[in-house]
Amino acid sequence: MDKKTPGTVSEFLDRFTEFLIDSEGESIEALEEDLRVEGINPEEVVQQLQSFVGAKLDEYRLAWREQARQERAAMLERLRKVPSESPDTPQGIREKISEILSGVRGQQAQRYVHAHFRKLGEVTENDLKDLLDDLKRLEILESSHHKEG
Repeated sequence: MDKKTPGTVSEFLDRFTEFLIDSEGESIEALEEDLRVEGINPEEVVQQLQSFVGAKLDEYRLAWREQARQERAAMLERLRKVPSESPDTPQGIREKISEILSGVRGQQAQRYVHAHFRKLGEVTENDLKDLLDDLKRLEILESSHHKEG
């Protein structure tokens, strides 16, 4: 005698759990018949599960794609703002470069920066600004990479 089809998810899960506990070692045919006795159509359940999983995978892909798009847009915006945030004087630019390098690379970088500026005392202000902008962009990209990892 067949039981009625489960009316709620909870009822379905109760019956399915009971079925799993009692079905160890049975053939596929016997398992399908046991499911039918419990009021569960095996073919219908498989079809519903495939549809459900397919829909969830599609949702996940779309959500992932949208999140990646938003993160990319935010990163591009941060990178675009870099030149506007630079100091105006050559000394201010040198100090900011030194600050970035010593913060990212430690004490060894500080000595390198001083030697670098002595060697490149003739560098133009535009070259210094470009170097600073590149360092800021690198800093943004590295911080983004550390958040992902």
